[in-house]
Amino acid sequence: MKNETNIQFLLKFVSKREYAEDLCRGTLFMHSSQYYHHLAIGQGDMAEASLYSGVCMYRGADLPIYCMFSVSSEDINSNCIEIPERIIEDFFCSDGFVVVINYEAFIKRLSLIDTNGYNLVPGRVQYGTPTPELSKQWLCSNSCEHLFVKRPWFSYQREFRILVTEPLP
Repeated sequence: MKNETNIQFLLKFVSKREYAEDLCRGTLFMHSSQYYHHLAIGQGDMAEASLYSGVCMYRGADLPIYCMFSVSSEDINSNCIEIPERIIEDFFCSDGFVVVINYEAFIKRLSLIDTNGYNLVPGRVQYGTPTPELSKQWLCSNSCEHLFVKRPWFSYQREFRILVTEPLP
């Protein structure tokens, strides 16, 4: 797992009760990273799965990802979690639902499930602009690390994601 230090909860914002109930039953509905290329800014990101900053060169754009909002102990004040209004707006959830998931229990359960041979990589997204050296390293390796890096503009999303390391049928 990547950089999961101090995560207490994971939040999933959904627009319909049935989606919240599906998650509570253990169903994770995933999209490939390329799905997010043409959505409105906030949910969408043209640079998703890109190898170089400012260049439309992608790898792993067909790999499924599942995204959640991470909450660390520093985000909890008086037993309350403050959710940025921007998150609610970006994910169209002002009339929707928030599923609150205990991080440790979720990760433990995730490690025990039968993935039918698919490799899952959970981790916190890092925010920054990749250096040319890092982009070159990503290009020359088979790693999926670049799928855990997003532009700094998205840092308010405090994203935690689960990546399936090969396309699903």
